[in-house]
Amino acid sequence: MRTTWVLRTLFVALPVAAGAPCGCGGNTDSGTGGLAGAGGSGETTGVALADLDRARAVAFCEWAARCPLALEASAWVPFVFSFDRCVYEFERHMANEARPMPGWVIGEAVNRGTLTYDSDAARACIDTVAALTCLEVPFYGDFTAWPTDVACIGVLQGNLPLGEPCHFDDECEGGWCQSDDACPGTCSPDLGPDSDCMSKSNERACAPGLQCSWGTGTCVSADPPTSAPGAGTACSYGPSGPAAICDYGLFCDGTDGCQPMTPVGEGGQFVVNHGMCQQGLFPVTVYESTYECRQLTEVGEGASCAGNVLCAITADLVLVCSSPDEICVEPTPTQTLPAGSPCSYDHDCESGACQNNYTTLPHTCVARSDACYPF
Repeated sequence: MRTTWVLRTLFVALPVAAGAPCGCGGNTDSGTGGLAGAGGSGETTGVALADLDRARAVAFCEWAARCPLALEASAWVPFVFSFDRCVYEFERHMANEARPMPGWVIGEAVNRGTLTYDSDAARACIDTVAALTCLEVPFYGDFTAWPTDVACIGVLQGNLPLGEPCHFDDECEGGWCQSDDACPGTCSPDLGPDSDCMSKSNERACAPGLQCSWGTGTCVSADPPTSAPGAGTACSYGPSGPAAICDYGLFCDGTDGCQPMTPVGEGGQFVVNHGMCQQGLFPVTVYESTYECRQLTEVGEGASCAGNVLCAITADLVLVCSSPDEICVEPTPTQTLPAGSPCSYDHDCESGACQNNYTTLPHTCVARSDACYPF
């Protein structure tokens, strides 16, 4: 099992996926409570697999509410505008992009008998995520959220020995799922120090205690940092050996080390990680990783959503901006494709799985039981 990747499986980055029958270890009688706001539910029981997606969303959004200057959170308006919007967008991202791994993927493996899910360990993991410091970003577990890596190790336990067919890394008792060219893949031995880990899916193959360096493309030491670099200190953005992620409120310039994020006024543009909107303004995407700071407001059903307006999202009601009318309305179901159909995105498919064919587009909708993760 990829113990150093459990957090990434559960929380990576950003609709409630229907969890399959649990068949899991630990306490399975759990829910995550209401979504009135951040602050924790006080739950002490395990997290049932069917509740996992919502519980992860709530935990991430509790963290984002406390850490609006964290690099990844500051550029995502859904995660900083309101708690309810954050939860909705996190779940929608799981359904549309399959990041992080939707609960149904774990459920299919549990049904196959290739994976064991521990609901009590999931509760410990999620409680730790909700309490992370602002330097411990939930969806980058390989180089920042060190306490969470430890807390999350026991959530998923793989049942497949080396050499067996697999659909994703966590199904393997040891090693990783080599699936560069075909699905299902094969449980394969971990990669040792200095091994190439950047080609295709190999970046998830480093042995415990190692991580894949974006700088060298090889497996290097994953010793946790002792402190976060301050202003002017050398830094690295992304895994490159022992982490050197800038202190809260700073970004890694690369040339000049850690630098303050520059506050930007209304209408001003900035590149993600190099700036932040002044208090009361929110970043809106204008081109790829370029954002413009705007004053945003939420409006209700039937109101115009033209301009700097968001349609309201609460725990009880979700509105979307209709096209081309630009009126806030309740969303209507979209037609999806059966298994075997060509697809471009996961949300194109009835199953939620648009499988990468290891070729150019189009990919293919596959049944949930046949999907290899990541799709």
